[in-house]
This record gives sequence, C-alpha cells and structure tokens, in this order.
Amino acid sequence: MSTGKEACHARTCLGRGDTVVIVGRDTEKAETVPGARFIRADLSLVSENRRVIEQIGRVRVRTGL
Repeated sequence: MSTGKEACHARTCLGRGDTVVIVGRDTEKAETVPGARFIRADLSLVSENRRVIEQIGRVRVRTGL
C-alpha cells in the first residue's frame, strides 16, 4: 500500500465481503488493512512474481458483488 487511498479502497472491498490480497515488501503498510491477506515479495524479481502468482492461485476468493 503506497497511499491512504489504496488502503481505503482495500477496506471498502473487505467491508463488502471481498477477498483482498496485498503484495509487497512492507509488512507495516499491510497491517493498516486488517483482514487483508499479505504476501511478502520483491516484485522486481521474476522468481518472486512466479511465487506470488502461485500463492494467489491458492487463495479462496470471496466477492461481495
């Protein structure tokens, strides 16, 4: 999460029952959105991108739509 706007949007999605996955290196920023799943990764590395894709594929998705 790099901005308050992104965190606000993530909380809105969680509030309607959606699954939210945050991907990044900063666990502290991810903690600003309780209930979101966090995958720690350095997306500048191809291997990390592949790992994240695999992990997201295993997430049980919920949507409030």
